[in-house]
Formats: sequence, structure tokens, C-alpha cells
Amino acid sequence: AASFSIELFNRTRTIRNARRCIAALDGSGQYARLGAFFDENFDLIASDFGAAYRCAHSLFNRGKLREAQNLISQSRAQNDNEGWRQLRLACLIESGAWAELEEFAQEQYQKRADRTPAELMRAAHAVLQSSPGLAKRIVFYAAGSADSDPSILSAAYFVATSAGWDNDDQVAEWLAKAAELSGPDGPIQSMDLK
Repeated sequence: AASFSIELFNRTRTIRNARRCIAALDGSGQYARLGAFFDENFDLIASDFGAAYRCAHSLFNRGKLREAQNLISQSRAQNDNEGWRQLRLACLIESGAWAELEEFAQEQYQKRADRTPAELMRAAHAVLQSSPGLAKRIVFYAAGSADSDPSILSAAYFVATSAGWDNDDQVAEWLAKAAELSGPDGPIQSMDLK
């Protein structure tokens, strides 16, 4: 199926058939060929949101971090969503771009009303060592906005205790609330020590 998709794409050179080719190569596990397809057709691929997203992932997975970050920057202006932000965060961490990582976390905090608590926790964790004050603001906001989510509350608790913020009464409340909200498969389990 991938060979037919490539042939069809080569005849038409349309983004629709490029998407088909990407799906066929990805679905058949031909990742080296998929990477080459992205490289050979970069300008066309970069013009389409869905194809560009898959291309950026491919670049990241092949260690082409600068190229992935450039594509993310180009596409982010048009389509800022959690998937793109998560890929951007991964690129910044992998490339060791610490100053940009702090800017990213600050941006997430500024737009916190439009971010999920899980997304905010990832940003906070990424800057915990380099910018603990910013990380603390993000963690406390995420926990406050997810007061019925035991996974976020427990994650906030563990980040806070590892950062030494556990002297704050709110931090202990997060663990208690996470235990209270956790079901049998939840992140925090309560049991008797008898």
C-alpha cells in the first residue's frame, strides 16, 4: 500500500495524497522511508498542519532537534495546541535549551487559564531546578485548578515535597484529597497498617 501511495503522490503532488503516503508509511512501520519522504517534500508538508505535526515528530525522533523546533515555531503561530506544545517542550528539554525552556514555562503560566493542569505540571517539572519560584507558582495553580483530580493532586504533592515546599499546609492537603478521591485503581491508596 505504501508503494502505491508514493506513486500516487509522485503523480499528483497534492497534500491530500501526501497525507495518504504518510499514513501508509507510518502504518507499515517504514520509518526510515517516512523520514526521507518528509525530507524530500518538506515545503509541501510544512504547509499542512496535520502533516507538519507528524513531520515535526519524525524530525524529533531522528534527532533533528533544531529542524523540529523550527517547524514547531512556524506552525505554532497558526495552531497552538497541547500536542504542539508538548512536542516543543520535549525538543527544548532534549536540546538543553534551558533559557528557552524557562521562557516556555513562563508562557504556559501566563496562559494558564487555557492550559490543562497536566500540561502545567509538565512545564513546572521541566523548570523545577532552574526556576523554582516559577515552578512553585505553576504547581500551586495546577493543583488549585484540579482539586478533584487525584492524579494531578498527587503529582503536585510529590513535586512539592521533592522541592522542599512540604511545609506549606496546602501540600499536605493535596495528598489527603488525592487519597480521598482515589478509587481502587487511583494513584493513592489508603490502607490499615495492621
